[in-house]
Amino acid sequence: MKGITEHVDRTAISLYLLQNPIRNLFSNPHPSINPANSRALSRPAGGADAHLDFHDTAHQSFKLPAAWGCYNSLSWATAQLPDDMLEPKIGLILPPTLTLMDDFEPAWRGRGCRVLQTWVDRFPAEIMKRMGLDRLLLDSTIHTLSLHANPPLPHVLPLALNLISKTTQGAKRAERLSEIMEKSIVRGWTYAPPGTEGRPVLINIAHQLDLMCGVMGSGIVRWLKVCARSDSSAVLTPKIIIPSLLGPLQYTPTPAVEQHFSANLTALLQIMKTIAQTGRISRWRGQIIHVCGILAVNLRDRGIDARSADTAWRSSLQAQLKEIFATLGEQCPETRKVRNYTNRS
Repeated sequence: MKGITEHVDRTAISLYLLQNPIRNLFSNPHPSINPANSRALSRPAGGADAHLDFHDTAHQSFKLPAAWGCYNSLSWATAQLPDDMLEPKIGLILPPTLTLMDDFEPAWRGRGCRVLQTWVDRFPAEIMKRMGLDRLLLDSTIHTLSLHANPPLPHVLPLALNLISKTTQGAKRAERLSEIMEKSIVRGWTYAPPGTEGRPVLINIAHQLDLMCGVMGSGIVRWLKVCARSDSSAVLTPKIIIPSLLGPLQYTPTPAVEQHFSANLTALLQIMKTIAQTGRISRWRGQIIHVCGILAVNLRDRGIDARSADTAWRSSLQAQLKEIFATLGEQCPETRKVRNYTNRS
């Protein structure tokens, strides 16, 4: 595309794409947007079931073979528009972007988030809030996080955090961050598929938790012990951050689970550093020593008579364990003491 457009007016090409082929592919009006002014509606046009009708495959021309790659064209076109043209042309940009972001297939929702990344930072926050777009876009991105797509969509959480930072403050910001923690992380541990099918989901959750620690700081202690209410039952199922990270580390260490182990150890270390000033890690020191100690022994045992090619993944995990033990020793000096358990009777 760069070679084709380097000698022509990219803005003109972008407007042509948005006004003609792209608008034709996304001609079905989005039920949450006023087609006259692109403002967010207080309730979906057409009633509660409007979104179901909106996603009827008969109206999804953008998924047809003839429309292959249309989301790439949409991304390119929006990226080429000057900043001062985004607001006047939002009626061409927003409907296809939100149509992709609200699709029933996670992969298409991820593509919609990629499109949003090309223009959301350049769109004025005041205008976005005045039009009600902040609510629409945040609801969509957070719902995408709650789906726990497999394969994961790692770019969605940074986008959601960017939107929260851009459009919210105070109590509203805290409310949105809490929504992400509960829907994306806590419920993810609850509903992730078992076995190898759920491993990519759990790895992504560990990466998300690592990122959320940097955003929330010591406020993350609120989720050290929480309860997630099942949608189909009144039973409260305890889901605790540190045991959820430690649980998978009890599997037999093999190259197949190295990424899962590494992600959980990274998140565990980040949690320990984030809540260091609160002194709350001491209540978990026993579980951490027990699980990480067994893992260290298992990794050492696997190293006996192992081939040299089998060394790299073990060395990486051993280095992470060493840092965790060092951090735990700094925060809980009592763990450094050597106790004598000799029977004195």
